[in-house]
Amino acid sequence: MRTLLFNCQKIDQKYIISAIATILVAIITGIVLFITIGLNDYFYNFADIYIFYLFNFKNGSIFAAHFFSELLYLYAIFLIAYFTKNKYLVLIPVFIKTFFSALYASLLFAAFFTEGVLAAILVFIPCCAVSLFLFFFIGVLCYDNCKPIVFALPALFSLISSLAALTLINVVFRCIIIIV
Repeated sequence: MRTLLFNCQKIDQKYIISAIATILVAIITGIVLFITIGLNDYFYNFADIYIFYLFNFKNGSIFAAHFFSELLYLYAIFLIAYFTKNKYLVLIPVFIKTFFSALYASLLFAAFFTEGVLAAILVFIPCCAVSLFLFFFIGVLCYDNCKPIVFALPALFSLISSLAALTLINVVFRCIIIIV
């Protein structure tokens, strides 16, 4: 019995081009907004706490924050994709997530020097890339024939994204910090 049926033959090229354009516009907008506004206290505190938890081995706080954030975005994308059947509306939460990720990455690069650059390159940006991949995957899955498990997919993808973040933190980041 086949419960998952992925149709990889029909790739919508207009959707892929618009998704890439949305990601690029969100990244550019986040960087430009950071440059023009400067440091906001809320963003600075978020980045400071993120770096504190990374360097002090506080995995539980990072996992919980990442899991619930991903759960919120993935269920928003799922609800938009599943009930509206308009895959271009999915790009709105993708834009918001990418915009704030670019803003935080710019802040990590600009305000926290070496530890911010290490945290952004080794952990934050790859986690955002995994999240974006899962966002598009959940948007595509809502149009295919996988009805029995489609309501549990956002929670499963949120768990996968959070475990990927923990793997990046504990394997890649910790090994490089110990070596350096």
